[in-house]
Amino acid sequence: MIFEVKTKPARDRLLETPYIRLAKIQKIPMGTLRINLTERIEYACIPFEEGYILIDNEGMVLSITDKKPELTVLDGMIIKTMEPGVPLGIEQAYLLTDTLDLLKAVENTDLYFQRVYFSTVLVRAYINENYYCEGSPSEIMNNIDGIRRLMEEQYSQGISKGVIRVGSDGYFSFSPKID
Repeated sequence: MIFEVKTKPARDRLLETPYIRLAKIQKIPMGTLRINLTERIEYACIPFEEGYILIDNEGMVLSITDKKPELTVLDGMIIKTMEPGVPLGIEQAYLLTDTLDLLKAVENTDLYFQRVYFSTVLVRAYINENYYCEGSPSEIMNNIDGIRRLMEEQYSQGISKGVIRVGSDGYFSFSPKID
């Protein structure tokens, strides 16, 4: 009876689930099916009405929940579409793509951004509510080692609030006053 299972329709049905990126189904001898899945992992969340939109590291909408997850919050975006199983549609789509690339880049460092706030052309990447980096996502990403060193130096001096403004050509500055 197991060999009557059509693998393509079964695979297609699995792929309807937003949390499944890839699915492969094989019929193997002795009446067995082998199913290999590659999952999409919740990567960031976007506040929306009374809840949160959960997305993966490619911007695919996975689900909508009313509970705040332990993920980086992406805030300030103007949402155009948000259907589970479809990439998140926002104005300034390049900022979302660049910010997701920035979050991937900091995975290999000691930094973690609790929240990223979008404006028209730049982002504020918050380490905590009182300490953030401001610039384009690519400028922050290109200067991440320098930013990390500056933050370590400041933390060792007891400085835990302020703004690191990041510009082009490796330029960044620090101000203890936050906006």
